[in-house]
Amino acid sequence: MKVAADTALADTDELIVRPAFGRLAASHIGEFLLNRGIRWQNALDVDRVDTVILQAVISANLAHLPPTTAGLDLPNGRRRPASVLAVSASMGLSYETVRKRIRALHQREIIQETGDRYIVPLNPTICGGPGSLAEQDAATLGALLDRMRLQGFQSLPVNPCEASSARVARLIVDFAVRSLEGFTEQHGSITAGSIWAAIIAANVRGLLSNEQLPEGYAEARHPLPDAERQPVSLRRVAAEVKLPFETVRRHVATLVERGSVSISERGVIVPAAALATPQQMARSRLNIGYLRRLFDSLGAR
Repeated sequence: MKVAADTALADTDELIVRPAFGRLAASHIGEFLLNRGIRWQNALDVDRVDTVILQAVISANLAHLPPTTAGLDLPNGRRRPASVLAVSASMGLSYETVRKRIRALHQREIIQETGDRYIVPLNPTICGGPGSLAEQDAATLGALLDRMRLQGFQSLPVNPCEASSARVARLIVDFAVRSLEGFTEQHGSITAGSIWAAIIAANVRGLLSNEQLPEGYAEARHPLPDAERQPVSLRRVAAEVKLPFETVRRHVATLVERGSVSISERGVIVPAAALATPQQMARSRLNIGYLRRLFDSLGAR
């Protein structure tokens, strides 16, 4: 189920030439994915892991068809069923965890069984109904791109809303799944990766609405200094990712041991040093490649 990275991302790309824009774009999209995940959880009455599994199944169901011809409104009969094993491998979850959760989602008729494989069938809450998740995702992304243009981004799709919300939402699902796969590879689990991403989002949230980037922020090897990152409490992180406080505390303790997170009396941050390692720089470029693919798929640059 994993999609090969776009390793041919041009060195002349705006998100590479202007590294502050690459980081700012990643922060914007990280915040977008965080809020979107919570929206899916609330609408479908599921938890974060269930949301991850649902998106992985949807992405697999549609992977055999290009986004230009297949959105989230694809008829059930044209969806390619996904196996528990494929979802488990993609998301870094145990086979038994995925099997039990898919069975529970099947009992709620959110997932449909086809032999020994599964599809997420057409669902008006996800796509097609008034105010569906697909419509909300497409509209929210369109508004985000408008904000990014005001901050000086040039190479963005002109009007992604001209495409159907079902197609835009499918592109977002695919992008989210690739991002989640990266979190798993980097941090060992979806949960740890989601917590890490939520901390970053909280640390730089004030920057996202600021049209003037901090001095020196544009330097490739100088992410936003720690002093300008806003610490966030563990309880706030737990509320944002909708996870038990103890789960967040335990994962943050591990992230602190690895040097991926710093903790103080004021709260936690992802320090600049953790973002400037060769491994993280390589991962960031990979993520920017995924982001560029999303932009390009939404419309001409």
